[in-house]
Amino acid sequence: MPRTPKPGKQENRLEEDRDNTLARESLKQLLEDQRVPDAIRHSLKNEYARLQDMLNRLENQHLHIVVFGRVSAGKSSLLNALTGKELFSVSVLHGETTVPERTRWEEHASDGVFLVDTPGINEAWGEKREQLAIEASETADLVIFVADGDLTEIEMRALRDLVTSGRPVLLVINKSDLYTPSQRADLMAAVTSRTAGLVDARNILFSAASPGSQTVITLDAEGNEVETQRQRPPD
Repeated sequence: MPRTPKPGKQENRLEEDRDNTLARESLKQLLEDQRVPDAIRHSLKNEYARLQDMLNRLENQHLHIVVFGRVSAGKSSLLNALTGKELFSVSVLHGETTVPERTRWEEHASDGVFLVDTPGINEAWGEKREQLAIEASETADLVIFVADGDLTEIEMRALRDLVTSGRPVLLVINKSDLYTPSQRADLMAAVTSRTAGLVDARNILFSAASPGSQTVITLDAEGNEVETQRQRPPD
């Protein structure tokens, strides 16, 4: 029996274009439907705004990458490391990011890649900000879930919700510079086991977005030891 040929790249691209066209037309019809009463449209203004954002992204071929995770896991630091600039606010205090922040990733500006920082989950008195993070993640093209150690039950619950919503997830264990090689191996094994069936092991990575400074000892002209601090680059 002759085999059915697999679709090539051109056929896949044509199918993707048809899907994108159908999605754009469906969103336009929904947004422009004059049968929806103004009162209903007003009560659903947030939902309409999200639909409009989705339409804009489809029409302009924008790609939104959203970082998501617990307070102080290093989400903003990771984005700054990726962009190579201090574009996102970083603080030792909880709740520094109060609304989703967005910037164009300049390394991929021609491709319309946007990085989006979000408020941290599990923040005291931060239920509204946490909801903002969830809403931003629900429409992301890719979610970078940032943790800084073994996953807590709250993080696991949030991770399950993201995966269930159909979002592609990259799990990044940040602050890896705080662990020894042996500890990193144990941590990777534990996280891989916990997230089995949720995140492909190949999509679990370590990072050190803002590693601590390094003590450097040098000798001056008289042979005296001089101690200085050197900031290590992100890994």
